[in-house]
Amino acid sequence: MITNAEMSDAYWLGGSDKGHDGYWVWIDGRGVDLRSPYWNYYHPLVSTEYYCTLLDREAGKERYAIFSVDCNTTNRAICQLDIHATV
Repeated sequence: MITNAEMSDAYWLGGSDKGHDGYWVWIDGRGVDLRSPYWNYYHPLVSTEYYCTLLDREAGKERYAIFSVDCNTTNRAICQLDIHATV
């Protein structure tokens, strides 16, 4: 179980470039606009380690920005599907 104390103020957005480095897509397959002014400075990173989109506060600022980060960190989700497999 993950507690609120283990989570940050950051939120998963559902974008990724996993498997196609440098080409970012949303979970529904639409392309992510890399010209968006909401990306944090120097992001998205071209890396095989940082391939998920995260909405987080910019250091020292009151605004949020989009970061490319490691997908294995624990964060909240803006929207989450509850999918259950049936056997």
